[in-house]
Amino acid sequence: MNLKKHVCFVRRLAVTSLAVGLFAGCSTVVEHPDFARRGAGVRHIAVVTPNVEFHCQAPKSRQVLPDKEAELRTNLLAAITRELSAKGFTVAFPEWKALATTSNINEALAASQAIDRAVTRSNFFVSIRFQPPRKRATPEQKEDVRLLGKLAHADTIAFLQLNGYTNTLAERDSVGTRNFFGFLFAVSAGAAGPIGATVGGRGNFEPLHGGIWLQLMLAEAATGEPLWANAAASTDEHPKLEFIVKELTKPLPGSRGQPVD
Repeated sequence: MNLKKHVCFVRRLAVTSLAVGLFAGCSTVVEHPDFARRGAGVRHIAVVTPNVEFHCQAPKSRQVLPDKEAELRTNLLAAITRELSAKGFTVAFPEWKALATTSNINEALAASQAIDRAVTRSNFFVSIRFQPPRKRATPEQKEDVRLLGKLAHADTIAFLQLNGYTNTLAERDSVGTRNFFGFLFAVSAGAAGPIGATVGGRGNFEPLHGGIWLQLMLAEAATGEPLWANAAASTDEHPKLEFIVKELTKPLPGSRGQPVD
């Protein structure tokens, strides 16, 4: 397996793990143990440039869709701004590299490197979900968040990721076949259904049409520690991004720690 295929496999595995958790009826919110107190300090949120990936899946190939990614990124930023602002937060999308160049010479290089690492940080929700608080961020990741908070004059740094794909008609046929034989195997094995048998009411089958998966993590700028994270997804034929974002942010308390209806 070459490096490119290995990276694709790892990403697909991470998204699959996320999907199982989302659709198995489990609570997906991850909070810092002291979130009740420290979460009250979340007021000014600076969002790291979102990681957006969307492709068309065929039986033996996949094609990245840059125009669709650009459309999704624009709509994602608008939706996350709307939902977080409704909760009383101020939301900013800094021009990170421009901010780095305005730093003094000694800080500019460190800031630029921190930005590069932050924008490529991915699958953060998946990676922290089952980790104890002390292992949810490395010392380098914490320092990156502190630097970004200083650059943006924000108390909180948000990481946002979107992964999605749409299946071709041929791939839908292949998925339908795999799901059918997966169901027969589960029945013959004496199971009530495949693992995660509550996926959209259909069992843990592959999505027929594709889907969109979102991850959001808020990190405290003062310490660099993750404070809150959640994930949301849709495998509807025509997923509506604004609804997924609403579900993603719904459990987040409003500014000053007060829930917003």
